[in-house]
Amino acid sequence: MTMIPDYSGRTLADRYLLRGRIGYGGMATVYEAVDRELNKPVAVKILNPHYASQADYLARFRQEAREAARIRHESLVDVTDQGSTADGLAFFVMEFLRGETLQNYLHPSDDESRPVPWRTVLSIVAQICDALQHAHEHGLIHRDIKPGNIFLISRRSGGFRVKVLDLGIAKVLQAHRDPSAPPTTRASQGTPGTPEYMSPEQVRGTPDACPQTDLYAVGVLMYRMLTGTLPFYSEHSPFEVMEQHCKRTPEPPRRRAPSMEIPEVLEREVMRALSKRPEDRQTSAQELADTLRNLEAAEARRERMLREDEDARTLQYRLAAGPPSRTAARWFSYLAAGLGGLTLSVTSFMVLVSLPFVASQAGDLPPRRTAVVARDLDPPAAPDKPEPGADDPADRTIIPPAPEQPRREAPGSTTPTRDATDEPPAPPSSKDAHEEAADAGSTDDAGPTADASPTDTAPTAPTAPEQPTTTSPPPASNPEPVPDPPAQLSPEKQLADFLRSKKNLLDRRCGQVRIFSKEELAVGFELAAGGGPPVSVRVAGPRRKTPLGKCLTTELRKLHFPPTSRTTFKSVLVAF
Repeated sequence: MTMIPDYSGRTLADRYLLRGRIGYGGMATVYEAVDRELNKPVAVKILNPHYASQADYLARFRQEAREAARIRHESLVDVTDQGSTADGLAFFVMEFLRGETLQNYLHPSDDESRPVPWRTVLSIVAQICDALQHAHEHGLIHRDIKPGNIFLISRRSGGFRVKVLDLGIAKVLQAHRDPSAPPTTRASQGTPGTPEYMSPEQVRGTPDACPQTDLYAVGVLMYRMLTGTLPFYSEHSPFEVMEQHCKRTPEPPRRRAPSMEIPEVLEREVMRALSKRPEDRQTSAQELADTLRNLEAAEARRERMLREDEDARTLQYRLAAGPPSRTAARWFSYLAAGLGGLTLSVTSFMVLVSLPFVASQAGDLPPRRTAVVARDLDPPAAPDKPEPGADDPADRTIIPPAPEQPRREAPGSTTPTRDATDEPPAPPSSKDAHEEAADAGSTDDAGPTADASPTDTAPTAPTAPEQPTTTSPPPASNPEPVPDPPAQLSPEKQLADFLRSKKNLLDRRCGQVRIFSKEELAVGFELAAGGGPPVSVRVAGPRRKTPLGKCLTTELRKLHFPPTSRTTFKSVLVAF
């Protein structure tokens, strides 16, 4: 097998730059190229070097270029130039076509050929017949009509534009032959054509070709497009196919492909073109083209009449049925409009009335006191000498917020003293003294929580001479450490008392950032053994990232805690 060289990248005649191969055969190779002078794409066909040295093949190649340029037609490929190179490469230049061959259209993949709808067949074959009729009128018989030599160009409006290729083995009739031209076909070249598409007279080697020779190949082409199969085929030898062309009658297309719904008129034209004798076929390619176009027009009229009849029946049915009832649609539109209006009204009421009212009510609410709830998951160790009636450290200790006391605005800095005629109040108990001491620590920012008055307590027996009350010094800006609680108090009680003493500060700093009227946060502490600022404060759960949780964490880290026997408290509930 002779290897065909690739000339991609080479420039022919200092004008045509070859870009790449787009097709090849046994005799020539076609390249996509650029005309450098006109700057437009072209196709260049180069005779393979193996045949360039043989005069008969070179003469046939030259004839193809001359005849294609001589009989120009819209359905024939146009040849614009020819020449040869210094090293003996013969070539000619054609128009560049964008599309695909009928062979590729019939074989979209490697599987069997697919059938084509018969309406598409009518349009394609009619254009092939136009090109052949023009060639026959100029004394040229193609002799190699097959799917590989039919090029399809898609149209924007639909359908295909057809171009007939390859006049390499075309035969010029004697009346149109140039007397000075050498013969183009010799006996040594064998029978020209493709076995599957050869007419019986081509198989027998009849020297006088006629237009009916091309019509037989068109009949084979129509048969294959309509049924998806060839009328004659053999897996063993092409000579068996050639013998079948001469002796056998093909099966009718409607019987071979009943699902394609081929019209009887079209089947009759196909079988007529496949007749064994040339005189039994159509008289010319123009006759076959006219028959196909008449069939196409008749089919178009029939479809138009069917559409008109269908439209008339539809109109008649609508007139008989009367106007359609629109009650359901009307009530549905009313319902949709009512629901839309109701939704809009409710939304407007919520935005314009409810939300401002709720916001105003929330702004008028008085600040709530803070309740501290101490709870530890680990039971603490029992004290050595528990006092009777003391709180159980394992129990949950809830310290409610202190009741609101009206704050008295005094013009002076001294606290009002009791009258000398009043009896002195009873001495407070040890527990009350401790709570008063704890409350005194919470006045570092807000001042005293309540004022003493002569009517606050009931008169009791005098126990000591009355002393005048002096003004207490203002608290320092930084809170002082709370003195150690009595030894009998549990660590939970100590922490609860300390946090309760800071309830006013916590409520004033963090009470305004809460979302709900009642909120409760669980806080874990890690305290220093000797008291002072805590080692760590952590709000448990997702509430840690809320504004209230962040504020509470910040404020608790600023406090100075008293020393306790325990330093770790896992859960202390602070309620607002």
